[in-house]
Order: sequence, then C-alpha cells, then structure tokens
Amino acid sequence: MDVGSRYRRSSIFDYSKSDKGQKDAFKQLRPELTGKKHLVGYNVKQLLGKVDVFGIFRIKTEPLHKVMREQLLNEIENIFGIDKGKLVIRGVGNKINVNFTALEEIKDGEQRDWTKAYISVLFNSERDVSRPISAQEVVAEYNRSKVEHWVNENTEDKDKRKNYYAIKDQDKNSYISKTVAGLVTVDLKELDKNSEFHAEFEKLDDKQQDFLSILNQNAGKNDKIAIDQLKKASASFEKNSFRLLIPNFVKAGASFDAIKWLVEKAGARTNMAYRDACSAYLGLEPPDFDKAKACAENAGGLKGNAYLSICGAYLNRESPDFDKAKECAELSGKEKGNAYRDICEGYLGLQRPDYEKAKECAAKADKTGSAYSHMCSFYLLTEKLDFDKAQECAELAGRSKDSCYTDICVAYLEQENPDFEKAKEYAEKAGDSKPLAYYAICKAYLSLKDPDFEKAKEYAEKSGDSNERAYEDICRAYLRQESPDFSNAIAIADKIDSPDYLYRDICRAYLNLPNPDFENAAKIAKKAGTAEGSSYLFICKAYLSLENPDFENAVLFAQKTDDSTEAYRDICRAYLSLEKPDFEKAAMYADKAGKDKGKAYRDICRAYLGLEKPDFEKAAMYADKAGKEKGTAYRDIFAAYIKHGKLDDLKLLDNTSIEADANIKLPENLEKAFSNFVNWNDANLTNREKALQLNVKNEDWIKFPFFNNYAKSGLIFVNNEVKEGVLDSNGELTECGHALLGIVVFRGYLDYLTEKVDECLADGDFKDVNEFLNSKKIQSLIKEGPSENDSWKNTITDVAKVVYERNKLHEECQKYDTLKNIPKEELYKLVIDGRAHMYGPYGFENEKGYLAAMFNGLRHTLQHSNDPLSATHYDGINKICLKTVTRDMAEYGFRNKGQPRSYGIDGYTEAGYKELVAENDISVGRRGENLEVWTNDKTKEYLMNTFNELSNEYSKELEAAKTDEEKITAIVKFCQKIERRHFCCDGNIRTSVFCVMNMELVKQGLNPTMFNDPNDIDGHSVEEMVVLVKDGQKVVEGMKG
Repeated sequence: MDVGSRYRRSSIFDYSKSDKGQKDAFKQLRPELTGKKHLVGYNVKQLLGKVDVFGIFRIKTEPLHKVMREQLLNEIENIFGIDKGKLVIRGVGNKINVNFTALEEIKDGEQRDWTKAYISVLFNSERDVSRPISAQEVVAEYNRSKVEHWVNENTEDKDKRKNYYAIKDQDKNSYISKTVAGLVTVDLKELDKNSEFHAEFEKLDDKQQDFLSILNQNAGKNDKIAIDQLKKASASFEKNSFRLLIPNFVKAGASFDAIKWLVEKAGARTNMAYRDACSAYLGLEPPDFDKAKACAENAGGLKGNAYLSICGAYLNRESPDFDKAKECAELSGKEKGNAYRDICEGYLGLQRPDYEKAKECAAKADKTGSAYSHMCSFYLLTEKLDFDKAQECAELAGRSKDSCYTDICVAYLEQENPDFEKAKEYAEKAGDSKPLAYYAICKAYLSLKDPDFEKAKEYAEKSGDSNERAYEDICRAYLRQESPDFSNAIAIADKIDSPDYLYRDICRAYLNLPNPDFENAAKIAKKAGTAEGSSYLFICKAYLSLENPDFENAVLFAQKTDDSTEAYRDICRAYLSLEKPDFEKAAMYADKAGKDKGKAYRDICRAYLGLEKPDFEKAAMYADKAGKEKGTAYRDIFAAYIKHGKLDDLKLLDNTSIEADANIKLPENLEKAFSNFVNWNDANLTNREKALQLNVKNEDWIKFPFFNNYAKSGLIFVNNEVKEGVLDSNGELTECGHALLGIVVFRGYLDYLTEKVDECLADGDFKDVNEFLNSKKIQSLIKEGPSENDSWKNTITDVAKVVYERNKLHEECQKYDTLKNIPKEELYKLVIDGRAHMYGPYGFENEKGYLAAMFNGLRHTLQHSNDPLSATHYDGINKICLKTVTRDMAEYGFRNKGQPRSYGIDGYTEAGYKELVAENDISVGRRGENLEVWTNDKTKEYLMNTFNELSNEYSKELEAAKTDEEKITAIVKFCQKIERRHFCCDGNIRTSVFCVMNMELVKQGLNPTMFNDPNDIDGHSVEEMVVLVKDGQKVVEGMKG
C-alpha cells in the first residue's frame, strides 16, 4: 500500500452488510464527510464529528506529552460534556489511566460504548503512535469489550474466565488482532485440540487456515463467539478489506501462500493488491526483492508501476545497485521513462556524481524533461559552476525548460558578484516562469550592499503573481536601512492590496529607533487593519522597555490590543524587573492577565526567589495561585532551596516544615528501601498503607518509577505520615507529589546508580556497550534490585549506556588540551541546555536515550575532527546523535523533498532578524511575537551540495582568520548558517551546535562552549552569538579540575 493511502478515505467494509446496531451507532456519532478527502491535524472535534465512519482517522499522534494530552482531553470534554477531571485518574508519561465511570454521563448506551472504544484506543500507552488511528481499531475495541462483557456474564468460573484473557496479554504491542472489525480472534496453539472451535477450524482449507492462524496469533477469546465470527468472516468483508490487510501480514511474516490467498480475495482489485504486496515486501528490512518481483509479475496492468517501485528500492539502498535498477526499468512498461529519470537522479546523488551515466539515463527518461532538469540543477550546484552544460540540459528539458532557465538566472544572481545582465538574458527565455525570474532579480537588487531600489521596483512590476511579495520585500528593505526610509516604506505599503502586516512592521521600525518615535508608531498602527491590535501590543512593550518604563502609556495601549492578556502579563513583569520590584502593582496586573494569569503569578513567584534574600513564603503563596503553572512554580522553589542550601527547612503549600535528606544517595538509605519493598506483596494493603509501611524519607522511588521520561515521582513524608497534597484520596500521587522529588530524590537516586555502574565499568575492558551490558557485574546489579519487573532492569540498562558512552567520550577528550581537564561527571553540560544543568545529567532526558546518543555523537565528531567537514560527514554525525533515541521522531539525516521544512523562533533580536531575512534559501515570516522560518524543499542532493558550498566558504574564512575573535566569528557564522537551513529532518541544534561548533572550537585550541538556550543561534546576530560563545567558554574553564 503506497504511503499516500493512509491519508485517503477508503470504504473498508461493505456498509450495507454491517451489523445494524453498529451502523446506527456510527451514523449517530459521526456523519459522513461532505466533499472532504482528508483531515489534517489533531482536532478531535473533526475526528469524532465529521469523519466518515469507514475512513481513516487522520490523527498521527506524537507521544502523549502533556500539552497534546490536555488538548485532546479538552476536546473530548467539549464534545461529550464529560468532566475531564473525572475522566482521567492519573497520567504518567505517555499513559493515561481512564476512569470510564465518567462516561455514564452519556445517556445513549451505544454512543457511550463507541466513545469508550475510541478513547481506549486513543490513550493506549502501548499503541504504535507512528501511525494514524484507524476505524478498524475502534470497531475491534468495541467488539473486544462486548465479548469481554459476554464472557464475564456467562462464565461463573473465575479461573476459567481469567484464562480467556491470559493469552491476550502475552504480546500487548501487537495490533494484528485489532486490524479486522467484527472478528473475535483466538490463539490456535493455546486452545484445547478437542474444543468446538478446533473441529470447525479443521473444516477450512489449508490457505484459509494459514490466513486465520496469522490473524489469531495473539488474543484469546471465548470459543463459541470466535466460531460464530469466523463463519461470518468472508461474508462480512468487502473485498477491498482483504487488500488493506496485506501490508500488516507481510510485516508479520505471513507465508507467501497466505498473502496470495488475501490477494485473490480482493476480487476486481487483484492487480492493486499484488502491487500493494510488492510495496510491502520492499518495505521490509532488508527488502525481499524476489517476492516483490513475483508480485509485480502478477500485477497485470500495474506491473510497470510495481517494477518502478522495485527500481526505486534498488536505488535507495546504502550502496545503490544501478544494474538491477536498470533491469527493472526495462520491465516497467509505460513507467520506463520515470524509472530512468529516477536512475538519473541516483547517479546525480552519489557522493561523486556521475554526470555521464546520468546523461545516458536522462536520454531514456520521460518526455517531460524532468531528468534533464535535475541535471541542469546539478551543473549549477558544482563547486565551479558550469553554465554551458546547464544551458545544454535546459535545451533538452522539454516542458521543464522554463524552470531550468529560471534556475540559471538565479545562479547568476547568487554569485559573489551577481551578473545581472546574464540573469536578465535567461529571465527573458524563461517563458511561463519569467515572473519568478524577475522576482529573483528584484530580490538580488535588494540584497546588494547598497540596494538599488529603482531597479528592484522595475522588476517588481514585471513579477506577475509575485508582484505583491516583491513590493513587501522592497518595503522591508527600506526599513532595514541603517537609517530607515519611512516615507518610501509607507508609500510602498500604501500601494499594495494587503498592507496590514507591513504597516505593523513600519510601526515596529519606529519603535526600534534609538529614540522610539511613539507618535508616528501610533499613527501607522491605526492603519494596520487586522494587525492593529498586535501593533498596539508592540507599542505597549516599547513603553515598558524604556530605561524608565512609562507604565501609564503602556496600560493605555494594552487596553487597545485585541487580547490584553499578554500585555498585562508584560506590565506585571516590568514591575518585577524594576531595581526595587513593585510586587503590589505586579500582582494587580497579574490578576488582569486572563489566560496568562497563572504564568504571571509564576513570574511573581520567581521574582521573590530572585531576591538577594529569597522570600520562600511569598513565593509559595503565589505558586499556589498559579493554576496549571503551579507544578513548575514549585520546581522553581525547590531549585532555589537547593541553590541557597536550604534543604533542611523545605516548605510546602501550608508552610509545614519537612525534613529532607540532603544525602539521599547514600547506599544505606537505598538498601533500607530495598529491604522494605519485599514486604509490599500483600495485595490487601492500599497504596497509602504500603507507603506508610516503607517509612523511609523521600524513598518511594520504586513503587512509582519516576525515572520515566516524563514523570519524576516519589513520596514526601512528614512525621512518618504521608503529606496531604502529595497523595490524593485514591492513594495516588498528585501533581505536587510528582514535582517534589523531581530534584530532591530523582537526581540523588540516579547519581547513586551512576556511581555503582561506573564501578562495574572500571573492573573490565569492554569492546562495546553490549558486551558491558551483558557483563556479570551489570547482570549482578540487576539481580540485586528490589523488584522482578522490568523497571529496575531498564533503569540500570539506561544508566549503563550513559556511563559507558560518557567514559568513552572522556577517554577521547584526553587527546585535547582544552578538554582533558573537564571531569567526566561534568561532560553532560556540553550536550544539554545550560538552563537544565541544575537538574543534573538525567533531568534533561525527555527523549529516552538522548544523553548516551549525544556522548557517542560528540565522541565520533572529535574522533573524525581531521576529516573534511562534508555533507556526508555531517549526515553521519546527525544519525549517530539520533539513531538510538527512542522517541517517535522524524527520520534522521538530510531531508528529502517533501519532508517538513519549517520551524519557529520564539526568541530573537532585531539584529538577528535583519541577518536572518538576508539569508538565501530560507523565508521568514512573523507570527505574533515569534518568527516562522521556511527552508527550501529542494532535493536531498541539492541540500548536500549547498552544505558543501557553505563548508568550503567557511574553510576559506577560517584560514584567513588571525585572532581568536576572528576564528570564533567564522565558526559562529558557519554553524548558524547550517542550523538556520535545518538540513536534517531532526536534531539540527544538537548536531550543529553541541557537536560541530564545539569540535571546531577545540580544533582551534579554544575552549568548547555551552549556551543557556542553544536555540538563540537562530534568532541572534553573529556578533551577539560570539559574545554568548565566549561567555560559555568561561563557564567551561571554571568546570576544569
């Protein structure tokens, strides 16, 4: 099944043959779509309110982090009128424990059952979140619950009833048994051979048995229900349903005969089914080319399409097999031209492009000329531009000729000294693409050191549909002048059809003058239409930014904004930022801050903590008012207690003193916890009673595994009683309970484990991390744990990986003068944000495996520091930094065309903004107070060639640098350029800043650096970043032993 099919509506079942109750329930809950082909985003109202019941639920969830979880719960609350506070008992990490008695508020029984099924699937912590939720899953969950109810009602023997579900729990991660609606599945191996079901099964032929065995390999259900459902299976499926099952069964390892049986069931869609099976075999790791070809041979009219896919699979291997790809191209019929086009691109994508072979394939490619178009682009991307050969390819590019001439035009403009005459010559040849070429010329005139505005206007007039965009660029260029030309900028804004956001930019330019011109800013803001409110917000902020804030005018303009929430919070923060904070006024405006009230109260809490003598009592008072920010505020309070050495008198919400053990990592405390834990097996004890039985301060770390990525949990004891506010009425941890140990226990516990693992590592010489994990010392440490469950083992394993990679990095650091004196315990600070250092090495690990991967990535970078910094090298660093991180993230390595290519910047300076908008290959827009950056969507080969060009420029600039200041400037400019372009799918900051920037600094004999927020590199100027780099180097120097 092709990738696109997951986004298309598909009728999976025969609507007319569906069970009437199911059909009516679905119609009542979710009417069919009207004209929409697919849905985008996380909007649960759309999913539950408009989706075709037999379509795909278009929701590709990330792990259920808190923000998304809250969004989904709010939507469900709004749709069904369910109190989300009653719906969710407790959430830890990706998991939500759902209290389904809350659904009793839904009076319609069928609708209640379907709602329960949907929520069960949505919040299943073990669901494969990398794919959408499908209608099949919801229907299967509905049927599963019905069967469970039937079993409970009809089976008095509790042990027998328990056995019905035992098989199901053997493999919770498998979803094969949930892919078919209406089919209750059984595990054939586990059922009694003499059962009624077995007798019925023997009547089926071999192929049916094979098929049903695969379907039924994971879940155990009642025999009678299973038999009834199996008898109906073939009748209740629409033929296309069998086709849609194929990819799952190929992945599950079904026999080829079983796959053919499924294909044959697809009826008139047999050709499509064979093509889908072909694609599925190509998607295996490694691909099964023989079976893929067997499917292609049977695909009838889609044979050529199938062989085109096989051709692509041969090209996408780490070492492309061009001979095999050409064999498939010859067999691909009408797709032969497209196949040779792909092969052409494959030759161009090699580390050393083979232009001659590419040209041979281009000649055999499709008549649209797209292959020659790609060749044209590559000749323009070589280190030494070859315009003659680019033009030769353009002439052969057929329908793509116009875009080729535009590319040549742009290439002339992108030279160090733009050749405008040649650019104009090719713009004239660009046919339908001529307006785009003229727009490029307009931008080039604006990019000159001294912009030629008259020429820019001349070509803006010629730029067709890009006309308005061109004039917007001219307007902003007038504002970027050292002395902004407001009269011309306003004249341009007056000229275009949609000037609102330009007027807002002009308003901001008035405010950014050394002496802000508030009068003209206010006049322009009045003209800003839809952007008038946000313009007033900027005026308000400007009054607050004065050396002596003008609160009166700030309040006046705050009242004029579209939403005064943000403005009032800014006023609150300004009162807190005074040399002598005015807490009374700050509280007054915090109370007016609407939806940001909680954040404003958290700001006040932090201000009290930031006093020379922190006022912990007042800080706690405002933390208590902070709503959803309460947990964050209390973490700040605990951090302040640690910073000021106040662990002996920690205070909670009601200011009751707590004795907190500052030495919680001592082995004797943990050993006491171990010995007490073995007495927790009495199922009659409540969680509260178990907690009281433990009777060890701050040490309930084993019952609630706070080493989970998202929840650092534990219990705080006061006078041997559980503190109210830490456990709820059910004996479960509250939000406060989770937060309290985030720093106090969590860090000490993992520090202790780190020391123990480090001792194990010191006792042997291990060739790799796997040998270390399997060593007797580590296995012995695992066996000494307090529990037989996997939590302890997983924790030891994770810590062992971190310690192993850390120590290997430390060994590599001994080769460099500026690294060798950094203690190994401090190395984590080089690869995480400075603002997270207070939480220790594990406190930043919101992506499981991050720290071990980064230690490995930085070590690899240093080991290869003498290699040329090519795109291939950078690609390799990125993959090492991401490959072992167990988060559902985008693919690693360089982006391919069509992958996500935008990102936001929520902290920038005006100097940084001016440099950012002047960058090639990216576009910048404003979204509220933040920026949105779009990078180009060219091919991977284009991106890699661009990287190599930037690297060559950097090498020349670094070679010319004489002073340390000049060297740091060259390094910052290069790392900023590669970060801003987001060459990779994910992990761009960790690759460009933590690895490459630090490697380049160390190569020059300079200290590595660290940043409080490494994302500052996107929105700050080079000059500003140089200052931050030097500040970070001073911190590193202070870390050295």
